[in-house]
Amino acid sequence: MRRSSVLELVHLYISFETLYGRYDRLLDYLAQPRITIGNRTPEFISKCKNLLEQRIPFDQLPDLGYVPQDSTLFKKRFDLMSTNNRAYAIAVKILPTVPELEEYSAIDPGWSTLFPLKIFLMFHEEHAQAYRGFLPFGSEVKKFYGESSMGAEIKGSPTFKDHVRLQEVTNSMAKLLGCTSVMLNNEMHLEGTKITN
Repeated sequence: MRRSSVLELVHLYISFETLYGRYDRLLDYLAQPRITIGNRTPEFISKCKNLLEQRIPFDQLPDLGYVPQDSTLFKKRFDLMSTNNRAYAIAVKILPTVPELEEYSAIDPGWSTLFPLKIFLMFHEEHAQAYRGFLPFGSEVKKFYGESSMGAEIKGSPTFKDHVRLQEVTNSMAKLLGCTSVMLNNEMHLEGTKITN
């Protein structure tokens, strides 16, 4: 594996900070659309935050005006917050503990719920240092995973078993290399963007 350059990682960090901001609650990241698409206005994000806090199920939401590509993302997040008491309690807590974040990651692992957790960890370095839970298995990480000797190509959504394998490899390598699991997930993402289909 060619390690991404420090400058590539810094660029990714700064771009995420610019897009998402720094917050002390996971819910503040769950209220935000994808990076490249969707409505990123403060009003839109504030409205989503309020509705997530109220635990409104997806099928009862007013028209939020998000782009169609974000409907699956918001369905997963709104349904999780409205139906799972533990996930909700962790998401609204100011600075949840690392064990709580790891517990949250295992409740319903998927990109829609794990990507906001990754962003939270990127801006809370003390949490990221100790975190050993699941991380997002987005399309770029899937490409990297499929091209490496880590595992077979994944078609469709990763299974729970795929998430466990990625977690094991990432945590082992992070320990060996003296970095965080989040940093390795970012490196996999960056390397995956360089792989053409």
